[in-house]
Amino acid sequence: MLTFPHVLASECKKISLPVSYDAFGLPTIGIEINGVRHQALIDIGSAEAIHLPAKLTKSMSSLHYNGETVASSNLLGEVIEQKRFIIEELKLDCMTFSDLQGLELSE
Repeated sequence: MLTFPHVLASECKKISLPVSYDAFGLPTIGIEINGVRHQALIDIGSAEAIHLPAKLTKSMSSLHYNGETVASSNLLGEVIEQKRFIIEELKLDCMTFSDLQGLELSE
């Protein structure tokens, strides 16, 4: 069973997330943010709750950068610096997440 910290449990009785796989065989789910549909990678090994592309983070009013960066490597082994942010509140269907820590993906 998956549990989601920072979720208001009273809002949802049950949620189903249909999983598909990208060209690399990585599991993804479809999510909608600001009215735009995105495929989100499921990464249960990440310390961050969410990773979003830079052009999307710039359009989110509830997202705030905290001045920190994180060094990581991509699938090609290249080291990249990513900005860390916090989303005050994010609603996905009947689930409300608060104070989500995430990283901005460079374009």
